[in-house]
Amino acid sequence: MEQDKTLLLQLGERVKALRVTRGLSQEELAERAGMSLKHLGEIERAATEPSITAVLGLCKGLEVRVLELLPDPARITPEPKALSRDDWQRILEIT
Repeated sequence: MEQDKTLLLQLGERVKALRVTRGLSQEELAERAGMSLKHLGEIERAATEPSITAVLGLCKGLEVRVLELLPDPARITPEPKALSRDDWQRILEIT
């Protein structure tokens, strides 16, 4: 579940970065992508999970391929658990 939120955050950041790089306002990109301004804002803020139709519309509006837009889930790694002092002591006793 947390990985899903991370993917949505990365997608939103990527959409916004590409939009800004291309000098597009949210209004312009929403129009090019065939979606409402509200929906685009929700995607950029990771407040919604976009449909495949929305993703394809964003690709068209940003003039990128799908693989350029979507984050790579293989690169997302969970945060490692912090070890307590007791954990470290047990590890050192074993070795």
